[in-house]
Amino acid sequence: MATLQVDDALARSQAYPHGILSFLDEEGYPVNVAAAFSVDGHALRVGPVASEQRPRPGQLVEVTFSHIRPQLGVGYDERRYVNVWGAAAVDGDAVVVAVDRATGWDEAEVPFLEYAERGVPEGRAYIAEVGSTPELSAWWKFFLATRLPFLTATLVPVGIGAGVAARHGTFHGLWFALAAIAALSVHLGLNMANDLFDDASGADAANVTPTPF
Repeated sequence: MATLQVDDALARSQAYPHGILSFLDEEGYPVNVAAAFSVDGHALRVGPVASEQRPRPGQLVEVTFSHIRPQLGVGYDERRYVNVWGAAAVDGDAVVVAVDRATGWDEAEVPFLEYAERGVPEGRAYIAEVGSTPELSAWWKFFLATRLPFLTATLVPVGIGAGVAARHGTFHGLWFALAAIAALSVHLGLNMANDLFDDASGADAANVTPTPF
């Protein structure tokens, strides 16, 4: 998520039909209430909110504004959201939030892959903070490091060469097997060396606009 200036966040919020007020109740359970809202300076007025769904005066609350459009058989697009935080006050049947911090994302401004890549440092910092590193299985490490699905780029031309040799009556199974093993080994080694040196040189960290591949 990207940090937003409060003024910018509140201006963006007005493109949404409602906000979702979130806070912890006295027993520590999360409460989420969708309601209409209005903006007045750095104050966000959310309501009406039922009395049993209001935070305590002075309590830190969050208000989320979110939009997503489902695409049948494809997924989603037009994804965007704004989150704001601040201390709450009760005014009649409404909750007034004095906004002092905001984050957000708009897919039209930052594509999803870039958005995800820019969040990697924060994810690593969180993992370091909690002191627990997730581990992939040995199979998944091998699969990702070698990029196995892309071996077709080597298998296809070797296979075509074998077909041409067979057409001319010069195909030999042993030489074909050795050629295939050698070509695949070179391909796998190059894939792993590419990732290793991209990480060591800082190229991966500097690239925030990766392709799906």
